[in-house]
Amino acid sequence: MAAPTGNATRADAKTLKGLLFGLGAGAVVTVAGAKVASTRLTKASNTTLDRRGEPPAEKLLTHHYLDTVDGGRLHVVEMGNPAGPPVVLMHGITLQWWVWSAVMKSLAPEARVFAWDMRGHGRSSAGTMGASLKGAASDLATLLKHFDVTEATLVGHSMGGMALGRFIQEHPEELEDHVGGCVFLSTAATAVSLKGIQAGLIGLSQLTAKFARKSLSRPAFSYRWKRGDLSSLLIRVAFGEGATASMIETVRVMEFEMNPTSMAEAAEAIAQHDVRSALGPMRQLVRVVVGTQDRLTPPVHAKEIHRCIPGSELVVLQGIGHQSMQEAPDAVVDAIRAVRNTAVPA
Repeated sequence: MAAPTGNATRADAKTLKGLLFGLGAGAVVTVAGAKVASTRLTKASNTTLDRRGEPPAEKLLTHHYLDTVDGGRLHVVEMGNPAGPPVVLMHGITLQWWVWSAVMKSLAPEARVFAWDMRGHGRSSAGTMGASLKGAASDLATLLKHFDVTEATLVGHSMGGMALGRFIQEHPEELEDHVGGCVFLSTAATAVSLKGIQAGLIGLSQLTAKFARKSLSRPAFSYRWKRGDLSSLLIRVAFGEGATASMIETVRVMEFEMNPTSMAEAAEAIAQHDVRSALGPMRQLVRVVVGTQDRLTPPVHAKEIHRCIPGSELVVLQGIGHQSMQEAPDAVVDAIRAVRNTAVPA
């Protein structure tokens, strides 16, 4: 059954404005402007990027399910060369493992790639710690120990990057034993907006629950968005000017499947996030990547991470929004390769 469409109510529009404001200082986008943009984007396409963004063939994947320390279960997808250097990909809030599809396909011939549904997302369940950054950091430690990888490259996008920071803060032994390099992708070392982000995401979770009750299954892919379609308005703020309809629709489907309780828990965790003091002592090579059109975690946050980590490199992608792994997968792959190929030996 397709996701519900139609004009958002005035209350929904008000909540949307609050959400966009709360998600970052750069997210000051009017509802009317977003409507116009979303209508234009229903026809936008990039054949090469759209094809690369499709999930990998199932025969190329191995699905693992790991028990977490607090009673949850992690869904981990493995792809690529079993003898290659390990790369671990961590997505942001409301997303799922397959948002990394283009990156995974590029790395598969040369690396052993792991992408997982963060707790409370996709097929992963949250244990007693809920969809918290503390829980996600613990999950990352569990994954690294389970597969017994060394000199792994960890890549964290948005909330996944925050979980990476929390892992660095709380699991120094696992960091030293298993990790050779890190990529912080479109993320922050502190809360994006301590006052607004929690209320905004909780508002989104309430809206998601409201619309989910009107459908018995995930929304079908459909680029026929109405001008007032709430999903098109919410997703538009996450992308830069080069985004395609397929990219946006991919995120819309993932967002629709997000558990509202997990979203509220994640929002609370983000609102309390601050790992700046833990980043300085890192010995691993680090690259920090952000797009100039990232409205959710604007470049000021990437620059702060860069300042916190001596020797790190900052990469700014012109015209790219928050969803850099979809919009600019080659640039993300380049950052991963740079970190992996020059990681400091243990």
